[in-house]
Amino acid sequence: MKGCCPPNAEKYLAPDYKFVGQCHKLADGLEYYATGDPKTKKAVLLINDIYGWNGGRTRNIADHLAENGYYTVVPKLLTPPVDGGTDGDGKSQEHPSPCSPVLLLTFLLDRLRGAA
Repeated sequence: MKGCCPPNAEKYLAPDYKFVGQCHKLADGLEYYATGDPKTKKAVLLINDIYGWNGGRTRNIADHLAENGYYTVVPKLLTPPVDGGTDGDGKSQEHPSPCSPVLLLTFLLDRLRGAA
């Protein structure tokens, strides 16, 4: 089965990016990464790719949005992790299965249905 990404697409970026924001945990257990000024009137809810909320690329994008005036929140959605994942979330970069948006959306909807 072919993956969704073309051969020249960016590959997995390790979660060793030195992020600027902070990780938070709500009383119900939901974890999220937040960056930027929470008092701004501009905000973005950033949904991560299949590699999870702690992928270097995801937090880098969140911090970039924050630098441009947007309070940015990245929820930890892929729990338990897909195929081993990283940081308890996302898909393992070593796993060869496809990373299509349909796979990600189906996975998220299944998790949300199970939580209801």
